[in-house]
Amino acid sequence: MPFGEYENFEDCVAKNQDKDDPAAYCAVIKRQIEGESSATAFLFAEAINLHGNKVSGVAIHPKKIWHPEEGKMHVYLKEELKKAASTLAGKPFGMDHMRLLPKPNVVENAWWDEQQEGVAFEGTVDNEIAQKIREGSFKGLSIELDWFKPGVILEKVNGLAPRNFDFTSVHLMKRFPPGDKEAYIKLWEGITLPIVPAPFDVQIDQLRQMFEERIRYLEGQISALTRSDPWTQAPAPAIIIFKEAETKIVGEIAQLKSTVDQLKVLKEAYVTEKLARDTVMAEKEKSLTAKEGEFNVALKKIAEKLNASSPSENEVIVGLRKKLVDVEAKVVDFEKQMREGIDEWKRKYVALHKGIMESIPPPHVWKCWTFGPKQLIAEQMRILGIGPNDRW
Repeated sequence: MPFGEYENFEDCVAKNQDKDDPAAYCAVIKRQIEGESSATAFLFAEAINLHGNKVSGVAIHPKKIWHPEEGKMHVYLKEELKKAASTLAGKPFGMDHMRLLPKPNVVENAWWDEQQEGVAFEGTVDNEIAQKIREGSFKGLSIELDWFKPGVILEKVNGLAPRNFDFTSVHLMKRFPPGDKEAYIKLWEGITLPIVPAPFDVQIDQLRQMFEERIRYLEGQISALTRSDPWTQAPAPAIIIFKEAETKIVGEIAQLKSTVDQLKVLKEAYVTEKLARDTVMAEKEKSLTAKEGEFNVALKKIAEKLNASSPSENEVIVGLRKKLVDVEAKVVDFEKQMREGIDEWKRKYVALHKGIMESIPPPHVWKCWTFGPKQLIAEQMRILGIGPNDRW
């Protein structure tokens, strides 16, 4: 029997080894050739893995890196890496600073990771790059910056320290040694939990994006069910099945949209509170720095007087000590306020975490589902850091 442009099913599998799942890919073609409805083919296509190989790692740490091509030392300051971390999201992977890799080789999420003291990322690579990572072909990673972005300046700090920059790519170093030897990239190799959870706002965004992708997929299912002619040409039992599937999908879409709205509200509240807290912290830090400067100047003057006449302790020293005690008391009070604010947001996040966790059915239920719902459950567990035995 003819098999499209291939001689048979085996020939299709042999000629599509570049696909993630050649057998599943050819099965869809086979079903289409045999005349099954577009809705059936659309539903079956859910089983094909089209998302590449997931990777994560750290692109760069605060470092001094020697650039032999310039004969200069570049200094990557912690505060500047923190500001620029999120700009790495959506940027491509490259090779040896010589070329950029095509999609799906892209960084999808990026943030500053306090525990790893570096710019952390998650992304996707194609099968060829994934195999090279497994084989240990790469010596490490190296970042590239947008040196021509308006506002970028170079400051001399035991070398040239760039400020106000954006990241443009992350390069896999095969021919040349990396500048930051502690930077790394690793494959997830299936569904695994990240070693260090992302910040709360990043986790909320990841959940929201995951739910929105699921909504788009389900809306595509509805479209596939209704744009063919199952209602006029199919027998009565099939029409009932289509109607039941449509009702179920519409209900799931409504629930997901409600969850997405809740996540948006939660993130807006968190970002607003965090911004206000950071502003207060910056003002207090500025005030404390100014007081510290005044205190140091006063101490210097006292030291000069002591060296000149060696008088006994006087009222000036007592007054300065009192000021120091007052400053320390304010610092303690500020730290208490910060802890209370952080604890409040932790409680809110734990409540959200618990609510989503309790909505996940036991493994013996969802493991019987199709690939799409199972992947949704697995992605929820990965983002929230839930292990298979944490609840059941």
